[in-house]
Amino acid sequence: MAIIGPGMSDTDYVTGRISSLDVFAGRIKNWILAFARTLAAQEDSGIAILLLASSVFEPMGGVLIDGGNSEAKFCAGFLRAIPDVPGGKAAEVAKMVCDLLRDGLFHEGFIKAGLVIEYGEVPVQIRSGAIVIDPRRFLNSVEVAFAAVCDEIRSGDQKNFSAYWDKKLRDQGQYVRARFNSSIGSVETSIGTAAVMPAESYQASVDAFSRRSRRWLRRAAGGLSIGEINRVLPPSTTSPPRHRVSATRRDGLLWP
Repeated sequence: MAIIGPGMSDTDYVTGRISSLDVFAGRIKNWILAFARTLAAQEDSGIAILLLASSVFEPMGGVLIDGGNSEAKFCAGFLRAIPDVPGGKAAEVAKMVCDLLRDGLFHEGFIKAGLVIEYGEVPVQIRSGAIVIDPRRFLNSVEVAFAAVCDEIRSGDQKNFSAYWDKKLRDQGQYVRARFNSSIGSVETSIGTAAVMPAESYQASVDAFSRRSRRWLRRAAGGLSIGEINRVLPPSTTSPPRHRVSATRRDGLLWP
């Protein structure tokens, strides 16, 4: 059994006791926002709050829009949480916040130029050309928006969410297949909380990726068979030493 969310196992998922939306909402609410909320009661917690809270924008935006790159998803999530920004146009501010928080908050021990963190009257504002963010009000807005988005998905059209979730499963399966031997069923980590791909979704992704990769490898290797290619690959190609790998369990893939 692998942990896929707070108090959730892959067995719960495969048997239908929990839904993909339960997993999605649980991970963000309990693994991310709950800890940001705990930090909000402490002094000097602004940077930590923003690191956690801003990580919610991309997945939230991902279920709101159909497609788009990481920045587009981040901006969609931001605009849902913070539709109005005093002193600036929210859509333009969203791109600036993406650069300041997603791409630059506290890189190499410095807050990126153009960002001011302080306690004020609104979550985000433009003042003297700078983005001014109140971390606690910012967190409040993210929590409210995320809860509302999940409620809307539960009670309405789940098309965008299902497309987002299914694509993430496929993408993860292809990435996993590139790093691990296809016979591996689960990967144990020392963390204990991780994302998981249910076995049937993982195997479907592996099969699809394998067909494409075999054709590509044969062309790249001048006609060598897969067996011949595998014999010349170093062991680390299929089993990185930082993981303890079990090739016997097939109940899911525990993802660090």
